[in-house]
Amino acid sequence: MRFVVFGAGAIGSAVGGHLARAGEDVLLVTRPTHAAAISARGLRLITSAGTLTVRIAAVSSDDEIQPQSDDVILLAVKSQDTEAAVGDLARVFPLETPIFCAQNGVGNEEVVARAFRRVYGMMVFVPAIYDTPGIVTTAPSRRAGVIEVGLYPEGSEDLAGAMAAALQRAGYASRVHPAIMQAKWAKLIGNLGNAVGAITDGKGDTEALTKAVRAEAEEILRRAGISYEPPEKFRGRVSPLMAGAELPAGTRYLGSTWLSLARRTGSVETDWLNGEIVRLARARGLAAPLNEGLCRVANEMARQRELPGKYPAEELYALLRASL
Repeated sequence: MRFVVFGAGAIGSAVGGHLARAGEDVLLVTRPTHAAAISARGLRLITSAGTLTVRIAAVSSDDEIQPQSDDVILLAVKSQDTEAAVGDLARVFPLETPIFCAQNGVGNEEVVARAFRRVYGMMVFVPAIYDTPGIVTTAPSRRAGVIEVGLYPEGSEDLAGAMAAALQRAGYASRVHPAIMQAKWAKLIGNLGNAVGAITDGKGDTEALTKAVRAEAEEILRRAGISYEPPEKFRGRVSPLMAGAELPAGTRYLGSTWLSLARRTGSVETDWLNGEIVRLARARGLAAPLNEGLCRVANEMARQRELPGKYPAEELYALLRASL
């Protein structure tokens, strides 16, 4: 099968690059400057074990894709870009084309399922940074990260197993998870701290605020009747698998939201992380002020192209509590 990585930024390029290094047929669909650099010089993966240069096909537009009968799509755009990406994909690929959502958040699969019949969730832990065309900093091929795969909304079948096997050959700890959305909800709870790290740039007591934000979320999930893997169990099985999946020494990285602010992209995915908790709360007449406040501050910083570090953690926590 051919892996079409749609929206190959940091994570998509890392996964696609390691798959190609392992001998898989991969096409990256990415930004024009990134595609041009990869086409000219190959994709450079900078890892703690050294730099790999991978020859891999890359294009910058869905118009350049020639669909194949064995295509599977790895959707790797940020959640705020999923709806537009699905529109582009639907113009090119048959509705039976399998799509794997290699994304944070829990709402992407539902959006994809409006246009495609075969949708899969992926719980992804892939440390990666992209800030220079043609170059991605990521974990080494011997332990590239953790990716779990499952049919959406639940279940498993042969293609999920084939995807997990390919990812294993590429260096990822991967398996089929028949209740993939429970794992993705658990990952989302962990990702609720992304906005804290981005807004504070890691300054101050971020642990206390992050703990309060997650506790608020778990109470909303409990009252909403959402089934998710307990965070302690989730961390207990994933953390050992991430041992060795590290960025090169000296690389500073506080999560994807932090990177979006640092790169001044103009948008962040907070509405699809903390915002999921806010949405659930509002639908049930409840309040989630800490998560709602993080959405408000992170979005405003993104719109204003502000860099991480606007508030230290203590000041941010006081600001959020003032809205209670």
